[in-house]
Amino acid sequence: SVSSAARDIEARHDKLKQQCIFLDEKCTALEETLVDDVLRDPDWEYPEPCPGIDFEELGFDDYNPYLDIRDATTDLRHLSLGHLGPNIAIGCVGDPVLINSDEMAPHWKQLAKAIHLRYPMGQIGASGGGDPTRYVSFANVQIPHSVQSDIARALALKNFRKLTLINNHLGGDQRFIRHILANNASLKELVWDRNVIADARFGHLIQEYNVFESIKIERSCRDSAVGMSLLRSILNASLCNTNLTRIDMESNYIETSGDAFLFDYISKNAPLRYLCLKGNRLNDHDALQIAQALKKNCNLIELNLEDNLITNDGYNTIRRAIWAADL
Repeated sequence: SVSSAARDIEARHDKLKQQCIFLDEKCTALEETLVDDVLRDPDWEYPEPCPGIDFEELGFDDYNPYLDIRDATTDLRHLSLGHLGPNIAIGCVGDPVLINSDEMAPHWKQLAKAIHLRYPMGQIGASGGGDPTRYVSFANVQIPHSVQSDIARALALKNFRKLTLINNHLGGDQRFIRHILANNASLKELVWDRNVIADARFGHLIQEYNVFESIKIERSCRDSAVGMSLLRSILNASLCNTNLTRIDMESNYIETSGDAFLFDYISKNAPLRYLCLKGNRLNDHDALQIAQALKKNCNLIELNLEDNLITNDGYNTIRRAIWAADL
């Protein structure tokens, strides 16, 4: 039919568009490498002065994000190209949040440049072999808006496996995360914590770039409709991606309000092995429906429903369903 042909054309168009974006990023990475390779200096020293920020007054101890960036940049610049390279970790979960500061922008630019230099043609581990860089983590640091595109482009086409973004105030503008997801097919684990998700667009991103094995999104939805919409999108993604076996949606205001989607999903016996819905708004009625659904599921190994609105009666209903399945 005409409508079917139109959908096929649209799908091919979208695929070609993604391929063009990929090639453009590849060419950009190559161009920057060729330019910067001329400037590579084995005696390079970190050029930026310490920012005028009183980290001790902000609550930091011996280490802070400036030192993280400086040390990561120095390590990346000094390693030989045959060396696989370190994880890239800026900030710590237990530290105070470093609010968006333009004084940190030059340091983020140095980190972006070091990533480009360290991994020619955008391929982490291409010359060294072995596993790709294990993770990139930004925790409790806000990347200045002026350099977010620099960091996103630096991380494009890098074969890192895990991306952790914690408390970065990235939820409102999704261009940063979209750029990274669109250009890293090797990314298998996503951790997204305390970055506000305000609407359904984030769930659409997950479905669009559905290459994950593990997704952990915590304390990011502040509305039950958004939380349920996001859960629906991620569970749907797992139906199309059998490698996605771990989903953690802790504390996202998830409330079914009578919607049977969660229970229908569990009944389908999807390949999911771990599901965490801790700290949400599920109740005893939900527990009864989950108990019935679990009787049809032999793949789910761990289900975490702690700190919901479920009473002991609800939890006992689930326990009886699990024990009956084991008999």
